[in-house]
Amino acid sequence: MPSERRGIFNYPITELPNSPMSYNPCMLGLAITGSVGAAAAVAAGYQSMAPTGQWYGQTFVGLGRGSRQIALTYDDGPNDPHTLRLLEVLAKHEARATFFLIGRYVRHRPDIVQAIVKAGHSVGNHTFTHPLLIFKSDSEIRKELCACHAALNDAVGEHSNLFRPPFGGRRPAVLRIARTGARTGHVERDWLRLECAIGQRHRTKGHNADSWRRRGLAA
Repeated sequence: MPSERRGIFNYPITELPNSPMSYNPCMLGLAITGSVGAAAAVAAGYQSMAPTGQWYGQTFVGLGRGSRQIALTYDDGPNDPHTLRLLEVLAKHEARATFFLIGRYVRHRPDIVQAIVKAGHSVGNHTFTHPLLIFKSDSEIRKELCACHAALNDAVGEHSNLFRPPFGGRRPAVLRIARTGARTGHVERDWLRLECAIGQRHRTKGHNADSWRRRGLAA
């Protein structure tokens, strides 16, 4: 009599006495399809968060191999006293950096933002409330970028067009909205131009956004 045991997905695998094990081809197809789907989901999730991921649009992550130049960047300010202390360290070493700032903090401490710019550094957009944008609607993404842009404009006027998404999280809509821009507040303006810069943080010495722009790395 044939013996029967359970296999993958609880479908029966039948073994005949004194014969090789046989299986249902449909079962193997389901297993392969499921594995491919799971792998694709993992890869898509990785690309939405990885600093070097490029699936959802080209982003600046650094210069080519062998380059001796780096971009020194810091996120999540302005914060008192940490940002001010950092400015002292940068001044001591005559280094320039780009600060990706959160809009609501800019509203609280525009004086620190002004100190950053006065010291020769650049400031960039890091959204208004620092949400993970892959879970936000298109309108919410646009609102975050516009509100931060307006806060920076009010604090220091014209500034760089660099943008770094919080946690590095992005999906196609995030980059599309960042690059095509959004209307700010209730005033009709030209579409903003924001270049996405998702790179390594806390470098020791490098160039600010003006250096990137001169080399064609920022729009």
